[in-house]
Amino acid sequence: MKITINYDTVSFVSQIECTDKIIENNLKQSIEENKDKRITDWFEGFIKRVKEATNNDKFSIEIYGCDSYEKDFIESVLKMESNIITKSQINFVDDSTVKERYDAIDAFIDYTLKSYETIIANAIEYNKERVINLRSNKVEVPVIATMSSGKSTLLNAILGKNLLFEDTGSATGTICTIKINNSEKFTARAIKGDNILDETSVEIDKFFEKWNKRVNQEKDKYPELELYLEGPIKDLNSSGMELNLIDTPGPNSAKFENHKDKTERYLQLKDNQKLPIVLYVLDPEKMDSKDDDDTLKEISGLFRKNKQNLDRIVFVYNKVDREKLGNKSFSEILEKVYKFLDKFEIKNPKVFPISSIYAKLAQLNGTLDDDDEIDLNSYRSKFTPVPEKNKKGYQLIDYAPLTINQKAHLKERITKSELDADLVYSGLAALKLYIEDYIVNHHQKIQYRGLMSIANNVFNVIKSKIDLEKKNLEEKTVDEQKKIEERKKKEEIDLINRRDEALQEIANIKVDKKFIQDATKKADYSFDRLKAKSTRNKLSPTEAKRLVEWANNIISDLEVSIKTDLVSKINDESQNYLRRLKTEVGNKFNLKKQSIEQKSFNSQLLNKINVLDIRSIDAYKTTVKEQKKREVEKKVPSGNFFKRLFGIKETKIVLESYTVSTTATNISKFYNDKIVPKIKEFNALIKKCDSESEKIFQEYNIAFQDLVKSSFEESLNSVYKNSDNELARNEEEIKKELLKLNGISNNISKYKIK
Repeated sequence: MKITINYDTVSFVSQIECTDKIIENNLKQSIEENKDKRITDWFEGFIKRVKEATNNDKFSIEIYGCDSYEKDFIESVLKMESNIITKSQINFVDDSTVKERYDAIDAFIDYTLKSYETIIANAIEYNKERVINLRSNKVEVPVIATMSSGKSTLLNAILGKNLLFEDTGSATGTICTIKINNSEKFTARAIKGDNILDETSVEIDKFFEKWNKRVNQEKDKYPELELYLEGPIKDLNSSGMELNLIDTPGPNSAKFENHKDKTERYLQLKDNQKLPIVLYVLDPEKMDSKDDDDTLKEISGLFRKNKQNLDRIVFVYNKVDREKLGNKSFSEILEKVYKFLDKFEIKNPKVFPISSIYAKLAQLNGTLDDDDEIDLNSYRSKFTPVPEKNKKGYQLIDYAPLTINQKAHLKERITKSELDADLVYSGLAALKLYIEDYIVNHHQKIQYRGLMSIANNVFNVIKSKIDLEKKNLEEKTVDEQKKIEERKKKEEIDLINRRDEALQEIANIKVDKKFIQDATKKADYSFDRLKAKSTRNKLSPTEAKRLVEWANNIISDLEVSIKTDLVSKINDESQNYLRRLKTEVGNKFNLKKQSIEQKSFNSQLLNKINVLDIRSIDAYKTTVKEQKKREVEKKVPSGNFFKRLFGIKETKIVLESYTVSTTATNISKFYNDKIVPKIKEFNALIKKCDSESEKIFQEYNIAFQDLVKSSFEESLNSVYKNSDNELARNEEEIKKELLKLNGISNNISKYKIK
């Protein structure tokens, strides 16, 4: 049977293939259970599962994609199982390739953080704080233990000095942060908020004893107090990271219930990235008590609640010096630990057996009193193997969860000095090496796995947003075109309606020609009076002359009236008509140009009507001779003699014939011949005024119709043009947006995130 594992050393994604499909399904379940975990976290358990699934039948295995460190780890596991593995092949990725992928992730995230593009800024915004945390070089390793489990002794052993207060009771009263730096000496501080309450660089153990007792005894006075210690630690390389060991109060103290709250609150508030691992100190003498049960239940529950893997808990099996091996193998003792941890569903735990007191005394050698020197020599005798006496010692190095190469490195260290040998045999060197190795080889992996997850999520969010924006732009194009066409049609219909209303309004505006009627009536009235006077057939020359003079006065007055009053009235009415057109039509339609040329009726266009020649009346005079008789007195001789004698004549009435000549004017004929033509001239003149005024009104009418029509065409063209321009602008804007989106897409595609 052959098993093939395809593993991605950056994303921790694994895929498995097996020639036995039934077993493959079983193993896939194992891979699924260890999803998002590094291969070093699950490979050993995976091999155990293969052995169980195959009933220890032999198989071959081929692995692709791990880095050089993971390769060493896998080789160490495979070496231990060489009896059932017929063939193995590990195809690892060189470190430069891994670095290239890390650089690509960093480059992409830096690009998104610096980008001013809204899509990119929004995509990364939610992840900014997590990116900062993932990129932080601060690493905190909390050390948790039940009361009197030797936690403070372990930390003093790691420090190589007796700095932390040790007590069989509750020595740690509050959180103590131990910061590793390159200073020449250690400095301790008691801090409350931003205020340093106390500080010292001498007798640090007494300083911590004092302040831990204060916190325990006056917990209401110092609820927020924390202790700090910083200085150099030998043989613990943090590889440029800011490493902080966190000493937490024992959460199982019945006397100090606030210890549990402080420890839990610290774990809850700290970001997962700053706590790559947690050291949990186990006391062999207390595993059968409820102390560790309750504490581990609390911590495992807290980890699950915060969706953190229990694999991050590294167990320090302290005080192994109290274990009596006899003829037993140390593996039997560890089996007891594994069974204990299995109760909390902690599978394949990393357990480091350590004698903290042995490691601490070895580092303090030369300053020890007699009793401590005796104890140190006793520990050396117990832990140091003596092959010639067939004495194996505890052989803790063989049971530390390290790779073969790491164990080989520690075995080489044994030969360097007595102190190096003590630190290796005590198990402390293995724990320190694991912490160093975890920070360098695992913590960074976890960081970049998180950064890669963010990068891929942000990349996918950006791509999805771009695709959605493109789709929206396409829909927007169709919608906008539809809206623009609908708006254009609506505006076109509105323009047509308003044009028709304006044209109808032009037709509705009428001119009252009363001024023509008045002029006609005035002329008729004047000439009717003249006509009445002319009904007499004959007038004397004097009367006829007066009649002609009257007729001439009428002609003159009417001509003046027509050429002044009527023409003025025509011009007034034409201006009034023009104003009404501008107002009424302008209310109906927005006229683009209202500069209509104003018309005026010039009286000079009217023919002059001449007055009558007064002498023309003479042609209508006639002379009539009539023979008449009249009685006249005539002196005749008297019939009386005497009267005759004296010469007296008598008066006698006799009839005398005479001729009478009468001159008269035929005024009726004169009227028909001379006045009637003048009446016709005036009628023609008034008609001329009427027609000319009508012409002006019609010109205004037509001009306004043309203006409405031209304004309509101009407005309609403007609607079309605006519509076309809007379409063009939308298309241009959409084109720009698409270019911008494509530019963003091209930019992010340059980053080779795999």
